[in-house]
Amino acid sequence: MAEWISVKDRLPDRNGLEDDEMEYVLVCESSPYWQGYNVSMCGFGINGWSKFDNYGLIDSDNITHWMPLPEPPEGD
Repeated sequence: MAEWISVKDRLPDRNGLEDDEMEYVLVCESSPYWQGYNVSMCGFGINGWSKFDNYGLIDSDNITHWMPLPEPPEGD
């Protein structure tokens, strides 16, 4: 599996995507409201991170790391 990438090092690559398309990745988000991290799926578009992840509203200022989505399982 891929390693976590710091948002300070680089952001997701959008090569080949249209302006209205997003690159979906796993993100690691820290929060002042709980201890530790939350991991969720979030989109990265031409204007930056999506305002919503798979749990609801996300504060993109709290995203610390990301990684590409894993390949889906093969078979039926």
